[in-house]
Amino acid sequence: MYGHLADFRREFDADSTEFAWIHFALGERFLITGRVKAVQSAERLRQTIGTGSSFANPASLLSHLLSLYSDTLDVALHQLSDELEMIEDHVLDEHHRGERKRLMLTRREIAQLHRHMRAMRRALQTAERASIPTPEGFGLAAARLSNLDQDFADMEARARFFHDEIDAKLASETNRQLFTLSALTATFLPPALVAGMFGMNLEGIPFTDSPWGFWAAAGLCLLSSGAVILYLKLMDRS
Repeated sequence: MYGHLADFRREFDADSTEFAWIHFALGERFLITGRVKAVQSAERLRQTIGTGSSFANPASLLSHLLSLYSDTLDVALHQLSDELEMIEDHVLDEHHRGERKRLMLTRREIAQLHRHMRAMRRALQTAERASIPTPEGFGLAAARLSNLDQDFADMEARARFFHDEIDAKLASETNRQLFTLSALTATFLPPALVAGMFGMNLEGIPFTDSPWGFWAAAGLCLLSSGAVILYLKLMDRS
């Protein structure tokens, strides 16, 4: 039996969720693996063997390698779940200014993990339906990946809901700002019209020779603004 399995790239300073492939060839008495990049499951398998653990045959060794991949997926799932919960707290607290970009990065990582995990689960299910002889641990790995598939689907639904919630809050905030801008524009428009009429260089402008002409024009400006504000309040109540 031969093929290739999805795995995570191993970094020397921290764990990574970047995908890498590990190729394998399984026989009755041997297991050969190869990879272009260092992967986490192979390193953890080496550490397990280094502690003195033994395996009955190469097939059980490959099954354990596959279970290590599921363990890494489970850890990544819990980390992404914690990230979504933090984003949810910020959204509920109205602190959603920088959460949109943060949520997009989280959604992209969830989608990538889910896509590769589905491919792995589909391959195991195809082998099982085709009655291909596989190691006993493959069935357990397929069942575990099925459970993880449901968890990832639920997490993707939560991420989409939070994305829609952030968009709705941003749209509501934009509408409030537009309403305030429109109200200010409507309030200052009549005074601008009054000031423009008294600023025309024409004969017959009222209050030209009056010592209190400026205050009369200013009073008209304030009166027109007050009338607009009163009208807007009545419209808001209705």
